[in-house]
Amino acid sequence: MRRLAFGIVALVVVLVALRTPAAQSRGEIYVRDSAGEMAGAGGGTLEGPGDSLETSRPDADAARSTRIKTLAATAPPYTFFPQAGTEGQDLFLANYVDLSNSAFDHNGAGLDFTCTDYSYAGHNGHDSIVDGFREQAIGVPVFAALNGTVYGVHDGEPDQQTVNLVGRPTNFVALAHAGGYETTYLHLKSGSITVTNGQTVAAGTQIGLTGSSGDSSWPHLHFTSSVNNVAYEPSAGKCRPGDSSWTNQPLFRRDTYVTSFTYGTQPFTGDANFPFDNVVRSGTFASNTRTMYFRVRLRNLPAQSTYRFVLVRPDGATVLDNSGSFANTDFFKHAWYWFSRNVILSATGTWTLTVYANDQVVATAPFAVVDASAPIVNQPPLPIRWLAIAPLAPTPADVPICRVTPGSIYRRDPDYDLVRYRYRWFLRETLIRDVTSAALSDAIPSSLLRQGDALRCEVTPMDDSLAGTTVSVAAGSRGQQLAAGDALLSENGYYQVAYQASGNLVLVDTRTRATLWSTNTANTTPGQLLMLEDGNLVLHDAGARPIWMSNTSGSPGAHFAIENDGNFVIYDADGKLIWDRSR
Repeated sequence: MRRLAFGIVALVVVLVALRTPAAQSRGEIYVRDSAGEMAGAGGGTLEGPGDSLETSRPDADAARSTRIKTLAATAPPYTFFPQAGTEGQDLFLANYVDLSNSAFDHNGAGLDFTCTDYSYAGHNGHDSIVDGFREQAIGVPVFAALNGTVYGVHDGEPDQQTVNLVGRPTNFVALAHAGGYETTYLHLKSGSITVTNGQTVAAGTQIGLTGSSGDSSWPHLHFTSSVNNVAYEPSAGKCRPGDSSWTNQPLFRRDTYVTSFTYGTQPFTGDANFPFDNVVRSGTFASNTRTMYFRVRLRNLPAQSTYRFVLVRPDGATVLDNSGSFANTDFFKHAWYWFSRNVILSATGTWTLTVYANDQVVATAPFAVVDASAPIVNQPPLPIRWLAIAPLAPTPADVPICRVTPGSIYRRDPDYDLVRYRYRWFLRETLIRDVTSAALSDAIPSSLLRQGDALRCEVTPMDDSLAGTTVSVAAGSRGQQLAAGDALLSENGYYQVAYQASGNLVLVDTRTRATLWSTNTANTTPGQLLMLEDGNLVLHDAGARPIWMSNTSGSPGAHFAIENDGNFVIYDADGKLIWDRSR
């Protein structure tokens, strides 16, 4: 342990970082100053060379680089990522296939498909992490990515590993597919594997649950695509030219964002911190003078990042405006920090803490203050913002995905409780799947559908003791809509809203071809613009992920139109204007 002095502030630093390149140290950043306390860390390295499934390489490094970059052109297409959840929200793709000529070196820098370093030397798959062991305990399903046959299974190994150990056996499933292609799924939860050697499975079949078994330090799925025992990168980019092997390539987020925010009743130390997260959460406090504890989890935190906290009373008065450094000397792909601040909660009502990272707002976290004599009671989860099935009208060849979008990724419950979701699938109004998951999506196998079948997904958000509002969506249900290539004209023909193949929705003047407004969603995979039943106009990409919305929920029967003056508008069922393009 080393002690660094900066002026009058002492920092004790033993870093845990999922850095670039990856590092294997463990510890924490800890600061105590006049404002309070801060402690935190970056995520540890996820895995080491483990077993042959993870370290298999072609004989020559040069051949490996060439073959990995070209194999995907003939690879079978993936229509979804084979782990429940939504990339860039509750899932984080931390490492991709290394496309450099490097031999396996866990501490060496790798080259990902975009020519950056979201990989490490010799890595042969995609590492997709979840927040921690509480999500793992609830369950995050893993699915077969393609139709195939099981040719390798191992189960029963401990699944809460936090320290890498080379050679430790992992729980895994290996599938063989047509044309000599294989997929492997590593680090699964003990006892969760549902398939056996020789079994034929359909794409979308649940084969296990996410865990941290084997040579792993965090709950995640390691997913490898290979042919004839040679790994390849399915994602297309600058360093992996050609067509993508994904029909809708998983989102690769590089911005700094928050996936979890929590108020606690005590310091987030020991098992109260990640990855175990055994902490008592709260979103309501009695009016008094107290120490407030809160924790924030961030993705893609640049080196030498700064924070700022602004706490505002119910009357709008600012009672705390505090800033400082995260003290991270390295770039952290994923990081978490907890803080304590002494505050006087003198007024009842809703207080709001705004969190900044590098002068950008990354979280807005309200909490309630009640009279000291009032009881503090648990509240049910906040409503699901919307629910969608992708594709909109699945065929027997598709894997239907039911995707939840919460109002906020980091605040899904007023008490900041961890929310799980009960997914119930109905085919021809018969219940065919009933599963509770920590993930923001679920899937069913492609083999279950027949052409024209009625399919419905019903989802209930829950905390440890209370259920929130159940929502339901049927495949093919839609209001007004535009698909890629569709356009809507004003009555006089002077103005047009067009959904471009680039994924951008634009309003143009047909006389001058000038763009008057857009959703700024170019370079996304086109899906559909849908007017939802609740009156919210939402632009989805091809994976049913929302990428733009009008925020007009609460107006059933709403419709959109283009006025003859060039205004793009939404009216409610009574004809009242509730949105226009200037908002």
